[in-house]
Amino acid sequence: MKSTYFLLSAMTASLLLVGCNGDNVDTGSNEINSKKISSSEVNVSQSSTNENSEVERVVTHGNFIEYETEAELFADAELVVIASTNEDFMDREHIVKYVPSSDEEEGLPKAIEDFYTKTSITVEQVLKQPDSEKVADNKKISVIEPIALLEDGSKILSVENYQEISRGQQYIIYLKKNTNGEYGVINMTNGRFNLESTDQIVNLAEHGHDNDKAKHEKMKDTVKNRFAKEIAKAKK
Repeated sequence: MKSTYFLLSAMTASLLLVGCNGDNVDTGSNEINSKKISSSEVNVSQSSTNENSEVERVVTHGNFIEYETEAELFADAELVVIASTNEDFMDREHIVKYVPSSDEEEGLPKAIEDFYTKTSITVEQVLKQPDSEKVADNKKISVIEPIALLEDGSKILSVENYQEISRGQQYIIYLKKNTNGEYGVINMTNGRFNLESTDQIVNLAEHGHDNDKAKHEKMKDTVKNRFAKEIAKAKK
C-alpha cells in the first residue's frame, strides 16, 4: 500500500459529529479533537473508493458519537432521507482551513486545522424530519461531509475513513444540524448507505479501521429492512 506523510493540525469543531464553518457545536464529544496532530500520526493511503481511486487519501482520527445500532442512529438523527447527488466529488465545494503561520514558520508545511465538503443532494423521500421543519420531496439541500479535497487536487482528507457520497447513486442518509443550522452526515460512513451497489469501503488496519466493511454491511442490512417499502417505492 502506497504511503506518505502530511502535516495536520487542530481538527476543530467545524465537523458536526461533523459540524461546520468553525463554530463550536453543542454536541460535546462530537467535536473533532483540537489537539495538534503531528505528521507521524497521519498516514496517507491509496484507496480504491468510487471514481476518485487514483487520489491519495489522508485518514485522520476525530472524536464523534458512534452509534452501534441503527435504532440509536435513527433516534438521534433529525432528518433521514433517500437522496442522491448529481455532483462529482471533485467539483463540490471543499473547505480546507489552515492554521495562521508566522514568519518563523515560512517554508514549513502548512498545518490544516479544519476541513469538510458541502454536497448538494436532491431529497427523493423524507423518512424522518423534525416537527419544526418540513423538507419537501425533490428539494435540494446542502449537507456537510467530513471529507475534503485539497486545493491542488493532490489528496483527499477523510475523518475516520469516511467515504463520500457518490454521484448518481441513491442513498439513505442520516443527518443532524450543527449550530449554524446546516445539516451534516452523522456516524461517519455508517450514516450514509448506498442503495445502488456495495460501497468500496477499504479496511485500514493501521488506523483501527480493520472491520469497517463488515460493520457497515451489517448496519446497512438493518437500514434496508426498516425502510423496505420506501426503498421499493424509490426504485420505481
